[in-house]
Amino acid sequence: MHQHGFAGLSPALIAALLIALLVLTLAIEHLVGL
Repeated sequence: MHQHGFAGLSPALIAALLIALLVLTLAIEHLVGL
């Protein structure tokens, strides 16, 4: 088993965080665009 610094973070959790960040960024751009 390799552990490259992400001992507690699973790929699914990382993906979920990236998706949440993307959605938040799009929401902010939409609000600013109004």
